[in-house]
Amino acid sequence: VNVAFAPTADGVRSGMLSFTDNASVVPQALILSGTGTGAGFLISVAPGSSASQTVTAGQTASYSLVFTPEGGFSGTITMTCSGAPTGANCMTTPASLAVTGTSAMTATINVATTAIAFTPLVPKSMPARPVSLRLRFNLRWAGLLLGTFLMLALLAITAGRARQPTRLGLTAATMLVLIWAGCGGGGGSVSTGPPPAPSAAISPSSLTFSSENQGTISPVQSVMLTNSGNAALSITGISVGGTNPSDFRQTNSCGSSVVAGGNCSIGVTFTPTATGSRSATLSIGDNASDNPQLVSLAGTGVPPATPAGTYTITMTATSGALIQTMRLMLTVQ
Repeated sequence: VNVAFAPTADGVRSGMLSFTDNASVVPQALILSGTGTGAGFLISVAPGSSASQTVTAGQTASYSLVFTPEGGFSGTITMTCSGAPTGANCMTTPASLAVTGTSAMTATINVATTAIAFTPLVPKSMPARPVSLRLRFNLRWAGLLLGTFLMLALLAITAGRARQPTRLGLTAATMLVLIWAGCGGGGGSVSTGPPPAPSAAISPSSLTFSSENQGTISPVQSVMLTNSGNAALSITGISVGGTNPSDFRQTNSCGSSVVAGGNCSIGVTFTPTATGSRSATLSIGDNASDNPQLVSLAGTGVPPATPAGTYTITMTATSGALIQTMRLMLTVQ
């Protein structure tokens, strides 16, 4: 049996030649080994750099590698990297090297991580004002109240003078005249005011959320719906529509109606399902004349934050049938 050695890569290579027969020791085996010293390239860490890097989420880890040709190697080396954690991406600069002669060449592997998006505190909404009863005064009621006051005052004056019938009669007549005047004087029209109707107002008319990591829920922002009319505001529905409705969610305390002079709060959160600008519209259906009430919603999604941990980044360099790999360590704090 003749065995030839044709290494496909540099370094120690090994194998096994086996024979199957009817001897007592089955199978017969022969260990093979050899060292490849053909044309190729070696990968090493550049002086001053390290194969192990530690960064804080949001920073970029850089690895400087040296590619040294051997045995007269000449060709193009293409580099890729894999193993980047969630929210991180790995890039090689340059993506390929044209190696000729005996000079070593350098490439950089950059692993960019993503920080947790900073979300400023959202000021708390002012508490809803309690519904108040408003008295609508006109001359009729003003006269009636004035007459009642004068009547009580005159009764106090004449209480001790019950023996003076002339003054008592005059007092009684005066009270009757004042009450008659307060009730309208026996004529004239009575103001009935506007017919009952609701009036809806929203504040603010738009909500803009800060940048949020993809899949992360933002703090709640609120919209106040106020009924400034003199009849109940019926709520027929509150929903989110528009370009990216699934990125925004609403909860509310409005129920099926808002009493005259009352209000309710609608809370909105932003959870981006993709990166980039995201938008939607909050729609409030009611029985006001300007139905529906609309609120513009906007936010920006950024990649998921890179979780803390230690990861193995694999750099693969390929030139024809030659394949070399190097493992790099990345620790994210």
